[in-house]
Amino acid sequence: MADVLQKVKDFLSGIVGILISFAVLLVFANIVFDTGFDPVGGIVSLVQQFLTNGFAGLLALVVFVWFLSD
Repeated sequence: MADVLQKVKDFLSGIVGILISFAVLLVFANIVFDTGFDPVGGIVSLVQQFLTNGFAGLLALVVFVWFLSD
């Protein structure tokens, strides 16, 4: 049973790795070419939403980054 769970975990981590690589590719493609898709602007606006709320927003940003790091 543990072997099956490990295989599922490895498969899902591979899929997540591919999706992250695709997102990075889209960011760089938007920087080099004018694609009309603005992922950098979306990231900037997300961070600004956290930072405009003062200490509570900063705390929420720290928790968000902590969840992403695991």
